[in-house]
Amino acid sequence: MAKIKLEIWCGSVDDVFQAAKAGADRVELNSCLFLGGLTPSIGEMRVAKNAGIAIMAMVRPREGGFCYTDMEFETALADAKALVEAGAEGIVFGFLKEDGTIDAERCRQLLAVIRPAQSVFHRAIDVVPDWRAGLD
Repeated sequence: MAKIKLEIWCGSVDDVFQAAKAGADRVELNSCLFLGGLTPSIGEMRVAKNAGIAIMAMVRPREGGFCYTDMEFETALADAKALVEAGAEGIVFGFLKEDGTIDAERCRQLLAVIRPAQSVFHRAIDVVPDWRAGLD
């Protein structure tokens, strides 16, 4: 039987080291968990890599919904690139349009910035009006 991988949602570098000690296979590094998880700092990413565990980094420039202004989106792209350069195995993200549907063009742009790193579309899918169409 294949081993089930365990990923832990972490809100700090300390959380990453504790998850590694406890046997997690991978973590999702965030800041501000009480706001639903925001982009961690580059310093956090660099220090967290010392835990020796795979790290997916959240890219979410602010709390609230998942429809971002042009400047927030540019910030997300810059953060994603910097986090991968700092050692993240992948990026966790979600971009929606004003009508709540997935913003496929912005998703494509982020994927182009982080390739060949991994990607995960996060909980923004939970608020998409038709999640089945969103998966497509």
